[in-house]
Amino acid sequence: MLDPAAAVRRAAVVALARLVGRDYLKLRPELCHRLACCAADADGAVAAAAAHALKEVVDDNQGRVARHVVGLVVALNGGDAALAARYGDAERRGPVYAAALAALSPERRGEATARLAKDVLGPAADAPDAALAKMDGRLADALRILRADLRLRKGARAKDRADDDADDPAAAALDKARGRLLGRASKKHLLEQVLPTLLALRHRLRALRLGVAADVEATLAEALRAHGAAVDAVLANDPMLARELRYDLKRARTAQAC
Repeated sequence: MLDPAAAVRRAAVVALARLVGRDYLKLRPELCHRLACCAADADGAVAAAAAHALKEVVDDNQGRVARHVVGLVVALNGGDAALAARYGDAERRGPVYAAALAALSPERRGEATARLAKDVLGPAADAPDAALAKMDGRLADALRILRADLRLRKGARAKDRADDDADDPAAAALDKARGRLLGRASKKHLLEQVLPTLLALRHRLRALRLGVAADVEATLAEALRAHGAAVDAVLANDPMLARELRYDLKRARTAQAC
């Protein structure tokens, strides 16, 4: 799957996906990571085949894949030398994470982001200064995934409001109710667990003058964009930060309108 020839990579993706689909192979972390990486392959045919294969494989392994997202972040930040060499720059890692998130259901995506908060952000907030300074890649990637999840959930809420017509109103109503329940659980976790961790991280990262502090602030701004007043309430103890985030959001909206 890391062969220089695109045709070989594509054939490997298709063959391995079929073996997993027929239960000849287990979807172990390393295989899951490589499928996600191939979905961001520079060759369009390989990327398309891998994205399709990943979706098919993930449909039957949602829980397992959600558990592998933290490992994917670690692998791409040096935990897997071969993957890190090929997908080690931030520009290449973004599409890998996007492919992994796109394959997960909203419920499992929430599970994956909760694990990132617990296993990446939490330990970083408590790490010694020297260790924290070496975690910038993992932190930036975890925060990127959290922002992507917030945008996807905000888009899903907007879609639910827009979709008034449906072939099966009862099924649509059930889906919306389930979506609202998941949304409330995700919001509660964000407000009670993730935001306090982000605020503590921001304070430490700024004190150490680490660039990843900007990623924390971008994630706080995305949370504010998604949940407004509820996030404002959490930021009540830091009114200056709240004003800065509001200003940045206003500037972003103005730029989009131009």
